[in-house]
Amino acid sequence: MDVDTYFDGKTLWTHMIDAEEVNIDEPDPDDEETLNPASIFTIYQTGFKYAYLGEKEINGTAIYSIDLYPLNRDKPYSRIRLDIKKEALQINKIQQIGKDGNNYTISIDQLESNTPMDDSMFVYDENANPNVDIIDMR
Repeated sequence: MDVDTYFDGKTLWTHMIDAEEVNIDEPDPDDEETLNPASIFTIYQTGFKYAYLGEKEINGTAIYSIDLYPLNRDKPYSRIRLDIKKEALQINKIQQIGKDGNNYTISIDQLESNTPMDDSMFVYDENANPNVDIIDMR
């Protein structure tokens, strides 16, 4: 599905473009059902064993591929795969492989650091999409 996600550090807006729907939620940092934007860059730091899968090339970019296996086997996923850009050492893609058959993928198309940004970039603008159903799940 074509989905745009906005996250201001507290509230998460998930805009499902094809369904013309926006879900609003406040993710729990301890919830491990889905990938949380608040923890995407630090998830690997604790609670996992690692397996380096090797190097591959995606669209001309050298990528390191690493699987993270949770030490606690009661997690709702069997592993998390990280694809890291070799040259920049930046996340290219993170995939959560669910035990229930649902997999979640976050692809990072472009990552720039220390770029000034307006806070409004991280909040869904209801006025920009007046015909979208908004479901507040907070």
